[in-house]
Parts: sequence; structure tokens; C-alpha cells
Amino acid sequence: MPFVFSSDLQDAEQSPRFLALSVIITISSILSLFLAYQNKVSIKKDKLFIVVLLFLLLQILAFSRAINWGDALFELLKSLLFFSLFFQFILLFSADEKNKFIFLKTFPLTALIFVGIALYLLIPSFETYLQTGKSIDINWKVASSLGNKNFFAETIFLLLPFILLLAFGHFSKHTNLPLPGRGIKAVEDRKVSFDRAPFVTNGVWRIICAGVAILNILVIIILQTLSTWFALVAAFSVLLLIVIVLRKQIFINPKSLRSFYLGVIAIIVCAFVGAFVIVQAIGTNSIKKRIHTFQNLLDPYSVETLELYQNSTYERIILWKNSLSIISDYPLIGAGMANWKIINPTYGMGSAKHMTKGKIRFIHPHNDLLLIASETGLIGLALFLSFLSLLFYYTYSLLKNSLDPKSNAFAISAIFLLTGFIIIAIFSMPMIRIFPPIILMLTGALIVSKYLQKREQTSTYSKNLILTVLSISVSVSIVASVLGYIRLTSDLKLTAALREEKNNNFQGMKMYLGKIDKDIFSMDATITPIAWFEGFASFYQGDHDGAFKFFKEAEKVNPNHVMVLNDLGTCYNLNGDIKTAVQYYQKALKLQPSFDDAILNLSIMYFNTGNIDAAFSTLYLYDGNIKMESINVFQTIIVAKAQLFTSNEMIINNLHKRLRRPVPAMALLKELREKKGDLMLVLEIHP
Repeated sequence: MPFVFSSDLQDAEQSPRFLALSVIITISSILSLFLAYQNKVSIKKDKLFIVVLLFLLLQILAFSRAINWGDALFELLKSLLFFSLFFQFILLFSADEKNKFIFLKTFPLTALIFVGIALYLLIPSFETYLQTGKSIDINWKVASSLGNKNFFAETIFLLLPFILLLAFGHFSKHTNLPLPGRGIKAVEDRKVSFDRAPFVTNGVWRIICAGVAILNILVIIILQTLSTWFALVAAFSVLLLIVIVLRKQIFINPKSLRSFYLGVIAIIVCAFVGAFVIVQAIGTNSIKKRIHTFQNLLDPYSVETLELYQNSTYERIILWKNSLSIISDYPLIGAGMANWKIINPTYGMGSAKHMTKGKIRFIHPHNDLLLIASETGLIGLALFLSFLSLLFYYTYSLLKNSLDPKSNAFAISAIFLLTGFIIIAIFSMPMIRIFPPIILMLTGALIVSKYLQKREQTSTYSKNLILTVLSISVSVSIVASVLGYIRLTSDLKLTAALREEKNNNFQGMKMYLGKIDKDIFSMDATITPIAWFEGFASFYQGDHDGAFKFFKEAEKVNPNHVMVLNDLGTCYNLNGDIKTAVQYYQKALKLQPSFDDAILNLSIMYFNTGNIDAAFSTLYLYDGNIKMESINVFQTIIVAKAQLFTSNEMIINNLHKRLRRPVPAMALLKELREKKGDLMLVLEIHP
């Protein structure tokens, strides 16, 4: 899976890995079906499966209320695939304990590949640092094959606990202390059982895993991803608290307890030393900027600036507020599957210019819990949290009731991972990616299979029920494979179309776009409708009627996309429908108040209808780069405004000169914005 990606795509991993996962689960579902038919697998009954079923049923209900069924189907199938994987893992682990170790061995190998790719990408930066002392630039490109650096850091973190389990998964192989009330015979039996345990690795594997764990920790520090840092601190704190409370159950003898405390101290010291050294190399500007943002937002007398709010911390705060508003409007069953990214702009985009210019579009609130609550309601959130809570409860129960060091080590690793996953889910989007949910489902299956194995309950689900679930899994994964293939090919065709656009070959662009299945792949990774690209190509070919048709189609796919609204306004203007054109420009500016194209177009519309004051009050809000071909618009409207209150030819001529070139014109607009549009004050005219 680490190698299944394409740098040609807008999102390097989603389409390729969705298809790969679908094909893998199709094969595994068929094989599991044969095993179940031969009575080689069974699962004990448990309430967790009821919670999963209800959650999936609620997601199907949310799918029925989606704006774009193709986009929503993609998200629904991802969820169904993940929980199908969860179910099959449980079958596999219940059938043979050794299967757990087989899958856990993939963790260090996967992490090693990811880290290896990242280190390769960082070699030039390290060379520059050693030669010049210049801080290493850690940007979004340091992403291995995981889309961006945040996804990379989060995935590496989630792989870490079980890598540590394989490296240091047992505290001692033998003990001379008898278990309370069981006698020496029981101790000997436990020695044999423990020596054959799947979590006890040989020397070579332990060395490999220890090395990979160190690399993982270094990468997490280097990337400066706050969500991962918070997850690391929170998981370690929760784990330490539980270990202290249950130290008598976890540690067989005082020597093991002392070794644990010494290990904790060593880890903390190494972490601080490593963090200090690395921070000296890469700096702390990213962290300082985020802290400053928080402080400024808490200060009621703060002054908002573009520079201060140009970061993801401010973005998250705005998106979380919007999500809470969506939840308030759709409290029980949510707004519908994959609808958050479409309706979010209607709730406002804050005051940071980069968020109100239409140049950035959000597909996620950077909080999985808020996304689930927004799209499936508080009921969906309660079910998802119930799933995670049961996993926590089962793990804690294993830790509390076990005297087996092997089981204790596994439970400690699982608690660490679950805690970290929840923290990451609060600050990021692990559930809509591919790797984090796979890790979560694998972890959940390990926990459930071990918990059910310890339970004395013997009642199991019937063979027919298991066969039914697996049959559904086969059907879902086949549908997902077909849809995944269509999405991947469509995604690649979009890349080809955008390549043609760069060459101004609009006919070639339309040819590739026409081959895309817009029912399945209706929007690109930036939630821009494919139909808009077709309209764009048609418009620049001079086919305004064809462009209008495509833009109207795009409006149905994403009615809150400002470029779609702006271009529809232009088409209505060309068709002579001035009133409707103005309405579309106004709607675009209501969603994105600093969207320069709509500002310019609306100003022209007002001016052409004789409303000079409205044209001017709209135009001076423009704060983008002025193109030479549009400089005449600024000159005409601003001079016309000046002529309303002065006839002084010298003032008018000087104003003409200032508005003759883009750079001085932008300086004048900036001054106007600072003076709240008072042109007389800017021109130093005193009535």
C-alpha cells in the first residue's frame, strides 16, 4: 500500500488506494466466505457488533440525503470497507493466534518504507543545513506518499505503538514467582505459553523494530505537526496513569516495575534531548505562529491581520464554529453524507483574506468527530464514540484482569494507539483517509478477538449470519472495486485535461473531460465540479451557450462554489439578464467577501447601470493583483467617483496618472481600504 499512489493526481493516494483496498477486500471476503462455509471460523456474540451495525445503517440513511450521490457513495463505501476489514480481521485472529503476529510484522515494514521515502526527500535540506546553517524548511511536500506532512506524521504515529510492542513487548520471559493461588505448576505452564506467544519477537526483529521506532519518533519531532505532538503527550500521559493505577497487575515483580520507571525516565530524557537538537536545526517558527494565533483570538482588543491568521490554527477554529452551527441546524441525523464540504461556506469563512478570496476550499473541518456529527447527527457521533469506548473498555479490562506480561504489553500498546487516534481525530481527518482507518480496524480486531477469547461466554453467531455478512462484504467490495476503477481513471483524465489547459489547448481539455464519468466523479479534490472545467474550456473556445449549460450543471453539483457562481453571473450578463447576473455576483460575495473576480464584475455591472457609488464602494474592496488588461476598469470607476465631488482638473489628472499602472493602482486601493473608502480623504480634498 505505501507504493500505491500517483503524484500526477491532485490527491496522490485516495483514488489509487481506495481501488487497491477494494480489490484486496474482495479477495479476502471470498476466502473468508469459504472458511466460514467449512465451519473453520466463528465469532462470539458481543454488543459491539450491534453498535457497528447501527452506525452503518445511520450512514446509509445519511447517504440517502446526499447532494451528490456519487461523492457520497465513495465515502459510504469507504466506511463499509473499513468495517468489513474489521469483521474479517476478527475472524482471522479468532481462527489462529499466529495471524496476529503476521499482520503486526507489517507495521515496522510499512513505517520503514514511509520514513525512507521522507528521509530521501529531506536529504537536500539536510545538506543545505550542514553547509550553510540555514534552518530546514519542513513544508507540506515532506509527505512521503501520504498526501501532505500532517497525514504522514499522523500515520507514522499510529504505526508506532505496535512497533514498540514488537521491540519491547515483554518485560521478562520467565518469572520465579508463583501466581497467587495457582502454585508452581501454573507458573511452569505460563512459561511455555508465554515463550510461544505471538508478541515475543526474536533478536533480529527486535533490533529492526527498535531502529524503526527511533526513526518514527524523530520524524514526528521534525514534522512539527501539532495534532501528532498532542497525541503523543496525551497517549503517554493516559498510559502512564493507567500503569501507575494497575502496576500490581501489570508487573510481576519489583524488578520489572523499576525497569519500567527507568525506561520511562530514559524515554523522557531522550525525547527532550532529541527535540532540543532537532528544534535547533529546523526552528520553531511554525509552533510560535500558532501559539500567537491562539493568544490573539483570546484577546478581545486584538487586531486581525492577514499575516497572523495565515495558518491552519485559525482555519480550524472557523471550521469548528461552522460545524457546530451545522450540528445545531441538523442535530439528530445530520446534514447528509459528504454534504459538509458543500454547505460549510454558507456559514461564513472568518476574516482571514486567504479564506474569503475563493482560492481555498475546505473539504473537512479538521475534526472527525465534528464531521461525523455534522453529516450523521449526534446519534451518529454517539454510536462512533460508543465503538471507541467499547474498545477502550475491553482493553482496560484485559489489562486489569491479566497477569500475563504478553497480554499486558499488548493492552498498553492498544491504549496508547486508541488515545492517540482520538486526539488526532479531534485535530485532523484520519477517518477520511485510507491508512489510519486500516490501522484502527486492525487494532480494534486485535482487542475484540483477545477480549472475546478471555470471556467465558460460549454462545456464538450462527454460521448463516456470518455467511450473510461475508456475502454482503463480497458484494460491497465488488461494487467498490468497479467504482474505484472509474474514479481512478476519471482522476487521471482530469490530470490530463488540466495539463492541456496549461498549454491553452481547450479542445484537448474538453476531450479528456468528456470521458470522465461525472455521476461517479462529480468533483475534483478541491470540490470544484468537473462540469465547471467543461464550462471553462467552452467559454474560452467562444461557445458561451455551451459554457452556460455546463455552469448550470456545475451549480447543481456544488451550489456554493464561488467560481461557478461568478461565471454564471458573467453568462447571464452576456445574455442580457443584468438583474440575475447581479444576484449571482452578490451571492458569490456573500460566501467569499474578498473574491476579487466577483468584486470586479459586480462593480462593472453597477457602473454600467449608472450606479457609480455602488460601483466604487464595491471596487475599492479589491485587494488582489490588478492585471494590465483590467486597469482601465479601475481608472474609469474611481475617476467617475472623484468627479462627483470635484471638478479640479489637476486632481483628476493626478488621479488618472496614479491609476495608469497596476502597482500604483493597488497602492491607491490599499489606502482607500485603510481610510474605509473615503476618496476625498485619500486625495486630500477638504470640503
